[in-house]
Amino acid sequence: MNVKDKVIAVTGGAGAIGATQTKLLAENGAEVWVLDLAAGPVTFAKSVR
Repeated sequence: MNVKDKVIAVTGGAGAIGATQTKLLAENGAEVWVLDLAAGPVTFAKSVR
C-alpha cells in the first residue's frame, strides 16, 4: 500500500500497536496525526523520533 503524501489519523496511536503503526506510516512518507488520551504530546513525539 502506498501511503506517501497521504494524511492518516491513527486513533489510539500512543498504545503499543498504534505507536508501531504510526512509526511505520511516517517512515513510509505519510503525514500522521495521532489521537490518544494515554500519553501527552511531548512524551509521545519524543518516542517516535
